[in-house]
Amino acid sequence: MAVPAAAAPASVTASVTLRNEGTGLCLTANTHDSQLIRTTGCSGFTEHKWEWVRSDRPEFGMLRSVATGLCLDANASGAVYSNPCNTGNTYQWWARQPERDIRHGATGRYLDSNGGGDVYTLGRNGGANQRWS
Repeated sequence: MAVPAAAAPASVTASVTLRNEGTGLCLTANTHDSQLIRTTGCSGFTEHKWEWVRSDRPEFGMLRSVATGLCLDANASGAVYSNPCNTGNTYQWWARQPERDIRHGATGRYLDSNGGGDVYTLGRNGGANQRWS
């Protein structure tokens, strides 16, 4: 049985570096383990650069790593990682909220991190570790 190819990401709307306001660390794609997502010190290297890419629904976008070309993905358990981009995959959809938090399209949970560099999603708590600038 053939597996369908992932849809190519649509147009890029913006390129950003996402700094966690609670930890001061930046969302980082790992170029050695392409699925690993962490936060590390902000250096301005391409590992810290993300592109907002349009998804199939206008209120959501996808975050594609400039360094790896993979999109930020998450599961219902809260794990965050990257995978090949697929504009129809709601687990790769993210919505930037006015409070500077980032809501996951499939679960409604929020992108979160801790001082140890772990990245995950949690229910909204209003904390600084869920705000990204």
